[in-house]
Amino acid sequence: MGLWVDRTTTMIQYRTSDCDTTAVGRQRQQVKIIVAHLFLNVLDGVRMKSEQTQSRFNVHFVVAALHEIAQIIRQEIFVAQQITIVTPYREQATQYRNVIGKAQRDKTWEYLKLHEMNVFTIDSFQGGQNKLIVFDTVLAKSRIGG
Repeated sequence: MGLWVDRTTTMIQYRTSDCDTTAVGRQRQQVKIIVAHLFLNVLDGVRMKSEQTQSRFNVHFVVAALHEIAQIIRQEIFVAQQITIVTPYREQATQYRNVIGKAQRDKTWEYLKLHEMNVFTIDSFQGGQNKLIVFDTVLAKSRIGG
């Protein structure tokens, strides 16, 4: 059984030009900063609750998000260090760390350097920033229309 994934990507580009560099002359300079957000909804994903911590998690989201991230890194849009995964639940963050650690130990995706990504809960990331933020809600919406 495959997973159905809705994907929404937002790319915001900021540009500045005509920056004064000295009192005598002007230098035309363009600065490009890309801020990106990736929102995933894994349709029919199964949400669970940890028996120990009562924190929610959804392994289907972990798999879908890491698949999308791997594609982004392969396309050289961003490198792993520029990517941060943010989720509201501590157990979901733990699931990401476990899967990334296992992939690294098995050398499955070693060349992608996923272990260099940051994974945070919303509370621990507050005030943080990175080039690409992957927000994992953990909750899944049922497929509409079939």
